[in-house]
Amino acid sequence: MRKIGLVALEEDNCVFMGRGMIMFFYVDDIILMNRKEDRQAAEELKSQLKSLFEMRELGEVRWFLGIRVVRDRSQRKLWLSLENYITEKMKDLNLQPSTEVI
Repeated sequence: MRKIGLVALEEDNCVFMGRGMIMFFYVDDIILMNRKEDRQAAEELKSQLKSLFEMRELGEVRWFLGIRVVRDRSQRKLWLSLENYITEKMKDLNLQPSTEVI
């Protein structure tokens, strides 16, 4: 990764930063995030990676590691949801949805 300008974070060696981008790795899944002005550099990075590895692009991320990803580009907002995980855990524990707050 250093050869293509990315450095792993000390806190998590599956997250790389550099050249105006952040890249997450988990087994054979990769997410690449970049600013609009760094789109060309991101395309170059993807080309470099494709020359080294067999890859296919799946488009904008909707799910990653069981987490639903929702974006509102116009408002520059991002939400991460574990709703499905919580629902499954509630089923496992025989819990029912509730609107009460304790």
